[in-house]
Formats: sequence, C-alpha cells, structure tokens
Amino acid sequence: MYTELNENKETLESITAASPKVLAYFTASWCGPCKAIAPVFSSLSEKHGADVRFVRIDVDENTTTAENVRFPPFALRFLAVIFNRIFST
Repeated sequence: MYTELNENKETLESITAASPKVLAYFTASWCGPCKAIAPVFSSLSEKHGADVRFVRIDVDENTTTAENVRFPPFALRFLAVIFNRIFST
C-alpha cells in the first residue's frame, strides 16, 4: 500500500529521513503517462510495501514539494521496471 503525501502534514524530506527505502511517484490528474503508470505503482506497492515506503505525490496539490524536486513523472516507468527486476526473485 502507498501513502498519499500531504505537504501540510509531512514533507518528502521527513519521509526519506524516517524510511531507508522510499519510492516516490509524482503524478497529476491531467497527466496521461502518470495514469498509465498508476497500476504499476500500485502493484509494486502491494508487492513490496513491507520493504519499501511508497509515496504518491500529486504535483498540483503539493506544489512546494514538486517545485523542489526536479524529476520527470514519466521516469517512474523506467524505475518501476528496474525495481521490479531487482525484487523479482
């Protein structure tokens, strides 16, 4: 299971400081590639949630976090494939 970031309650920095392994998924309701990746992210979070903290970050609702992290949302697809290969045994 994944956590929805609400930057009014916590920050990405506090999450990464508290968890040694974090996979952050930056998304937006208007982003087509993000919608395509959502099931992959959800599946990975279900499969590996005990070992890794999964965080979903809506860039429109968490503008400060989105502005401070320079990472294109579509790159998650590549990371998800790598992550899945690492943990698939």
